[in-house]
Amino acid sequence: MPEMAVCSNHPEIETKLSCGRCGTIICYKCVMHAPVGIRCFGCVSTTKIPVFDVDSLSYVKVTLASIVLSILASLFFGFVFVVIYRIQIILLAAMIGVGYALGESVSFLSNRKISNLLKLIAATNVVIFFVCAGLLNPLVFIVTFGNPFLWVTFLMAVYVATLRIR
Repeated sequence: MPEMAVCSNHPEIETKLSCGRCGTIICYKCVMHAPVGIRCFGCVSTTKIPVFDVDSLSYVKVTLASIVLSILASLFFGFVFVVIYRIQIILLAAMIGVGYALGESVSFLSNRKISNLLKLIAATNVVIFFVCAGLLNPLVFIVTFGNPFLWVTFLMAVYVATLRIR
């Protein structure tokens, strides 16, 4: 078992960690996570891992395409809502399913990239979906605003949409 040593950058911190490449003693503040293990500042590569590298043009394309998909899905949902709102379990499954589908579409359109902004886009698309469905069919707003259980289901749909970006 390695003995305690002091960090090369922070002499007041004792540690058992070292860079996997050069062997420099580092503390928890200095650890840089690389795809092949922990590294010191000097050894870590400055390039981003491709799955986390999303350019601004991709954000624009994903945003526009997913908004169009949200609006198209809301048109369908607005018409079908009259039938499914009477059977609560189908309504709940449909709402969560919409969150899943919109989150998956953002993930697919971004080529399975990962970023917090993509999660925000997915969550926003669920909100756009329900607003457009409510504008098309006011019964969506009436039923949803009057039922706190449906509010929780709506929040679950937003959460599920963000989980699809992983």
